[in-house]
Amino acid sequence: AHFYKDPVWPGSLGLESLIQLLKVVALDRWQDRVDDKKVVFEVMALGHEHSWIYRGQIIPENRQVTVEATILAFDDNTMTLQAEGYLSVDGRIIYQMNNFALKMSH
Repeated sequence: AHFYKDPVWPGSLGLESLIQLLKVVALDRWQDRVDDKKVVFEVMALGHEHSWIYRGQIIPENRQVTVEATILAFDDNTMTLQAEGYLSVDGRIIYQMNNFALKMSH
């Protein structure tokens, strides 16, 4: 529960799910450049403006949550990627994260 007697999924967990998705993409793309035990992620990457929109809630009656990201740019030199992200519940987009960036280092 997010608040007492208000059983919604906190919006911050929805945003975190988008960040986790980008971590998977970054590790897949740059796995040969890092030691898995020493990977560090800069989230949100410094110097990259981002924003998010909430349009609804995830409640116990909902059936399916889907997380999607559209990669806007890769920077192989700095191991940084930028994306737009969407979280849908039962087929309706309720969270949108715009122009967010993740940087991977070791």
